[in-house]
Order: sequence, then C-alpha cells, then structure tokens
Amino acid sequence: MASEFEQLRQAEQKSRIQRRQARVVARAERVQKQQSREKDTEQKKPTKIRLIPIWLRLLIVAILLVVSMTAGIMFGYGVIGSGKAMDALKFSTWEHLVDLVVKGTDENK
Repeated sequence: MASEFEQLRQAEQKSRIQRRQARVVARAERVQKQQSREKDTEQKKPTKIRLIPIWLRLLIVAILLVVSMTAGIMFGYGVIGSGKAMDALKFSTWEHLVDLVVKGTDENK
C-alpha cells in the first residue's frame, strides 16, 4: 500500500512539473507571438495623408463663421427689424447703432 501511495505521489509530482513546464512554454510562445505582432504593426504602420490640411480647415471655419454672422445680421435687421437686409451691411447703420449705445455715457455730455 505504501508503494502505491509513493507511486501516486511521484506521478502527481511529475504531472505538476509537466504542467509547470507546459505553462512556461505557453507563456514563452505568447510572448513570442506578441513580439512578432508588434514588429508587424511597426513595419506596416501606414502614413496618414490628410485630405484637407489643418491650416485650410481653420481657414474654412473662419470663413464660415464670417458668412454665418453676416447672414444672421442681415436676417435680424431685415426680417425681425423690418428694414432692408442690405442696410445691415452699411457703415452708417452701425455708426447710428454705436451712437445710440454711447448716448448716455459721460464722454458725450
């Protein structure tokens, strides 16, 4: 009976050692696969070419901002204020508006 127990114990130790070795081998294979993937991604890294450069994007945004502000001023003056829409772009209109705002200040008394 003792010999059976010893045989089972030795078999268990061998299986533990074999499992440990298998884990070590599997870990080494995973590391090797990961390193090969990293090398592949580094070599295949595509260069990014932008369709529209950043400076052109900023210029387009600035132009759209000016156009939308102009359209808003013309809409507000022409439709809401019931004036002529093109009068909103005249300098005399803005001069009159500034005079109305500044009228009550200490500088113009």
